[in-house]
Formats: sequence, structure tokens, C-alpha cells
Amino acid sequence: MNNVNLRRCGLCLWNNYAGLGFILEPAPLPPHIVQLVESNSPAVAAGLRIRDVILAVNDKNMCESSYDDLK
Repeated sequence: MNNVNLRRCGLCLWNNYAGLGFILEPAPLPPHIVQLVESNSPAVAAGLRIRDVILAVNDKNMCESSYDDLK
């Protein structure tokens, strides 16, 4: 992998916000790509951006997981 910028985004739920504030592109297989990041959301506060690729969730590798595994 050349010219790859990896970032860790630590998202957590907010008491006054429903959900995390992002939507993935609906693809059945990886890579899982962020399609939308809502403004003023936990996702934007954590630094998540449109077109980011989700590699792991809670230390679980998502590179071979299905879209349904991420829901």
C-alpha cells in the first residue's frame, strides 16, 4: 500500500444524539466506505470523513466482514 494515510477515529455515543452520525455505502462486501457524515455528530467530532474506509470496529477486523456484520 503506497500513499496510505491511516487514522484512528474513536467514536462513542452521545446522550443527546441518536446514533453515531454516519452512513456507509451499501455494498455487500468490503471495503466498507463512509458515504455520509452528519454535521454536529459524534462521527464528525471523532474525525470521520466521507470516503473513509472502515478497517476495524472495536478491535475487530472488518476487511473480510460483510455489510450486515457492521450494522
